[in-house]
Amino acid sequence: MKKFLESTLLRALVLLVFGGLLIAFAGEASTWIVRGCGILFIVPGLVAMISCFRSVPEERPLPLFPIVALGSILLGVIQIVHPELFIEMLRYILVGILLVATAFQFYSLWTILRTSPLLSAWNYLGPVVPLIIGLVILFYEPVRTDLPQCNLLTGVGLVAYALFELWTIVLTNRAKRLAAAAAPQETDSPAENTQE
Repeated sequence: MKKFLESTLLRALVLLVFGGLLIAFAGEASTWIVRGCGILFIVPGLVAMISCFRSVPEERPLPLFPIVALGSILLGVIQIVHPELFIEMLRYILVGILLVATAFQFYSLWTILRTSPLLSAWNYLGPVVPLIIGLVILFYEPVRTDLPQCNLLTGVGLVAYALFELWTIVLTNRAKRLAAAAAPQETDSPAENTQE
């Protein structure tokens, strides 16, 4: 349970920062995200190329290995030079992340509420906000075609998701405390009673 809470906290904090950046820099955020991904393609490609050519010829990996590394470098360079080619895809990827994260949040809540019936079903209203934002971006044409507005709404959805993830941590701790309080207190063991 501790690992779950730690990963949930980390995920919430990362998405809170990422959503905040999307809100703060709605106009240029997509360009910088695509360029950052381009750098993330170039670095491993360069490392792979260097390690391939530094190795002993008999120990070199498959002949396709340098071609794959070169392809990674080339894709990264294209993303840095022409980010507009990938911005449309990024829009759908971010909305997909938002919708999948919201589905996971509904599942987490269902698990918590199933194990602790004392918690309210009103807690299901929290993930509805990012879900509605994701569906609006996906299906409402004026929002989908306006990049700054799309980034702003995606950022708001990610921040709402992150804040509700933090609330989920509070709910999980409350459910754990309620379950511990509902558990019967240990009485004297039968072995002690038979000795008397």
